[in-house]
Amino acid sequence: MSTVGQAFDSALAALRTRYLGKLEEAASEIRKLIAFCEMDNLTPDVADAAKMMAYKLTGTGQTLGFPRVSADAGFLEQALEKGDLAAILKAANALLVTCCDAIKAGASAPPKAEAEPDLPPMAAPPVVAIHDNQATGRLLQDVFASRAEIVTYKSVSDVKPALGYAPRLVVVDLDGEGSQPAMLGELRTKAGFADVPILALTAQRKSAAVARAVGGAHLEALIKPVTPVELDSKANAAMQRGRLSVVIGDDDRIVRELLKARFEANRFQVWLANDGEEVMTMVRSHLPSLIILDREMPKIEGLKVLSMLKAEPQTHEIPVIMLTSKGRVEEIAEGRRSGAADYMIKPFAPDHVLARASEILGISG
Repeated sequence: MSTVGQAFDSALAALRTRYLGKLEEAASEIRKLIAFCEMDNLTPDVADAAKMMAYKLTGTGQTLGFPRVSADAGFLEQALEKGDLAAILKAANALLVTCCDAIKAGASAPPKAEAEPDLPPMAAPPVVAIHDNQATGRLLQDVFASRAEIVTYKSVSDVKPALGYAPRLVVVDLDGEGSQPAMLGELRTKAGFADVPILALTAQRKSAAVARAVGGAHLEALIKPVTPVELDSKANAAMQRGRLSVVIGDDDRIVRELLKARFEANRFQVWLANDGEEVMTMVRSHLPSLIILDREMPKIEGLKVLSMLKAEPQTHEIPVIMLTSKGRVEEIAEGRRSGAADYMIKPFAPDHVLARASEILGISG
């Protein structure tokens, strides 16, 4: 398993354990709801609180390996919306049993989902190297081997498209036959390489000038001899400049942390927001590459946040993925009309969200 996969699986296991604690809290709330229903004293405040609890369980249960929790929470949410006391009582009792069963089962690993061939691989090589030179190979090993996977190609033509991810950095030796400066245009046409930072190594200033013209704004040419210290410094600066970023707005901490683990494992810079006001503050401060937004949030609800983002010139073009349990046809249409780049329904698979984000950002094949 790749380092990326191990990092995410470790985070997922920790979140599942935390989620079991959330189920215990939910079970306590469900018992209160049942008591109110049995006394025929279900007040609007109690019903609203129960509806929000059911909404959150619907969105997270299946994602964390508890599909029955999502299903039964959805039934309770529907019953609460209709206000049918008998249906609420029946759905609440069913959800209570499901939560208790999940708690007893413990934090055992969820069954693995069947492979979905249309999804891109999630593990990306942090550094792509293009060279046919032993000295360059030793230099790259000295700088990157202890902290990054290096995938090496002898020529630009050999480089395979990056599906579902963008490499963090390309280091190319322009003094080899298969990596002449004019070939960098071909590299930029490969999926996932359009905006990846490139460090071009060459002993010829003319080659450096051609590379800058062909490679674009995200290319920096280094004149040989290049020391490990110089390459390390330039690589760190280039990767930081080229790093994709995302603001995740959701008042459910489990959802935030789960998406954070998935996006950080794929080298995104991540900022988390608990409510609509925080989303606006984070987006205005950081101008991220992407925003993931829940609809049901405190202070400013998601659709209003989306409208505000689209109304401001500096944030208008940032793509927004709505990620919500509100999945009626009219709700989906409303989200798209408001400017959402995509509208995804909870419960969700983190890989699906990342894959869709990659497509929207133009880093998948």
